[in-house]
Amino acid sequence: MKISHPSGQISHQTRNTALIFAGKRLGTIGEAGALNFNYYKIITAGEGGALLTDDKTIFERALIYHDSSAVAYFGDHLSGVETELFCGNEYRTNGISAAILREQLKRMDGILSDLRTNKKYVMDAICDVCEFVPSNDIEGDYGTTIAISFDSADKAAKFAVAVAIEEASK
Repeated sequence: MKISHPSGQISHQTRNTALIFAGKRLGTIGEAGALNFNYYKIITAGEGGALLTDDKTIFERALIYHDSSAVAYFGDHLSGVETELFCGNEYRTNGISAAILREQLKRMDGILSDLRTNKKYVMDAICDVCEFVPSNDIEGDYGTTIAISFDSADKAAKFAVAVAIEEASK
């Protein structure tokens, strides 16, 4: 999702940081990018997110907002900040979550490759019994979803029964 505003553009990437559009990773398009690391994402640290920017003012405002007591407890983390201080919140992560995310980022291309391989395997296995809804961007598809359709409700019901029988036999 890309949000345009008179002051700039924000790119919000909710699924993962690996997808590329027009040669740029999603989340890096615009003056700022928002990433989401909730537990149901491709890479995760349980909760939280990240802000990406190369704009000094946006960085400073985010720093002040996320750690409004940066001066009070751990030394003056705001020295050199030119943005006027304002009241913010306290958002922190721990070192373990950061380390997990860092390792997952290193493995991102492999994770996506595995997801796409598994998707192709499933699609090849069921291609004779259903139609696939085409992907709008097959190169950018991260392989987590297969959209299928049927010619009739009867064919859909038969497919659902066959899947249920297969699952019950495991």
